[in-house]
Amino acid sequence: MAIHHPFSLFNIVHMDPYYIYRNGLTESFSNCKSFNVIGSLSCFEDLERLLSAKEHINVVLCEIYDASCNIAEGIKIIRRMIKKYPQISFILLTSIDNDAILMQCGAHNHFLKKMQIKSLIKIISQIKNRCVYFPAYNAIERELTDTELSILISFCHLHEIKEVGMANNFTYNYVSHIKRCIIKKMALKNNFGFLRLIVFIKNNNILSL
Repeated sequence: MAIHHPFSLFNIVHMDPYYIYRNGLTESFSNCKSFNVIGSLSCFEDLERLLSAKEHINVVLCEIYDASCNIAEGIKIIRRMIKKYPQISFILLTSIDNDAILMQCGAHNHFLKKMQIKSLIKIISQIKNRCVYFPAYNAIERELTDTELSILISFCHLHEIKEVGMANNFTYNYVSHIKRCIIKKMALKNNFGFLRLIVFIKNNNILSL
């Protein structure tokens, strides 16, 4: 899929739950005359509201979680936005150092927050100055289905297969099957690996950092 950016000003929206980081990034972009930060937001809800109201947004930089949504819930929201706004370049700028998780979002690229701001500006400038080809959303290798992602989200809030099944109106055997699919696609090896993933998701959010 080719994405063209014909506008002289490059419109950027940034979402991060931490004010200090969000403010610092906005200030850095203000020194770039061709960049225009039209939104610096703290949550997915505000981001989705802005995207539905504004036109000519070129790039969205976002964290994979906010104060209300954990990592798995963030994946679901980011997927939805990417499908709804294919003309926008979505880039994860995150504290989560786990490629297997980040690739589930289907974002055009992802970078850790610890990267130098000069490097980030250079990358975004390259997107602005040329036609960029990104892989199709459905080409992600080992992508979790929507059902598998919903089950993963449920496991982040519930503990037992029976509870997850009741919450999603699925049988015990079906949830067990979905859990095995998640383990295989995420290369978790076994149930212990799955448990470690759940703990990782629950421990990496705004409330625990």
